[in-house]
Amino acid sequence: MTTPSSRTRAFTFAALSCVAGAGACSIDVQGTGAVGAVPTPATSTPPADSGGATLAPDASAPAVGPAPAAPDPSLVTLSYAGGKDKVVYRFDVDARTFTALPSAGCPAFEETAVTSDGNVYLTSSDSKDFFRLTAQGCQVIKRDASFPYALGTAAKGTVSQTEEALVGYRGASYVRVSPQSGDVVEITSNALGSLRPSGDMGIFGIAHGRGGLLLSANGQVFSYDIATKTLGPSLAQMPAGASFTGAGAPPYPAP
Repeated sequence: MTTPSSRTRAFTFAALSCVAGAGACSIDVQGTGAVGAVPTPATSTPPADSGGATLAPDASAPAVGPAPAAPDPSLVTLSYAGGKDKVVYRFDVDARTFTALPSAGCPAFEETAVTSDGNVYLTSSDSKDFFRLTAQGCQVIKRDASFPYALGTAAKGTVSQTEEALVGYRGASYVRVSPQSGDVVEITSNALGSLRPSGDMGIFGIAHGRGGLLLSANGQVFSYDIATKTLGPSLAQMPAGASFTGAGAPPYPAP
């Protein structure tokens, strides 16, 4: 079983800093965040002449439910990747198998991102066309534009207070892409300053599954344990001819 090159091993640390600092690096993960404390409903104070009897709380006060569960990265089992063979593949982390999905009308790909509702979005290799994957293949959302690299997702409450957002970098600027129209709107000009992706790191697609990173390199998919910073063994060979250029997985779901 082929092991990754030293260049690939070195990149895993760069990938982690990318995840931690950039907020969108085609890994499409949603931070777990701290769950806020649930306020305790106030109770009525007995009047002085009540003889110390405790009065019942106001019956009109709404019941307070349990705090929402924190997103669980171990629940993500499927990731997606597109490549130069114009086919979208689904990777099952548990079964360690790739499945070719219907890809009629799909181009050679550049970026892949998956939103929490399960929709897969892709850009063409020249970054000019934007697609959504359907049961039949690639549906064109917009052509002849300029779409970002490092396409990923930003959780509700970050870029937008009302919805999850597709985000990425165009040049040095942080931008948002409308999944409905394909329109690109700048969020932060020159967010990266002088930083740019090197394009020579040997990793061709970063996703996640079962709580770890999935790195596509050397024609294989490798696991990477974020906590221990350990590169694991090859999980599977990439499909022949796939030559992945981007990969993505849905944000961490709640259990």
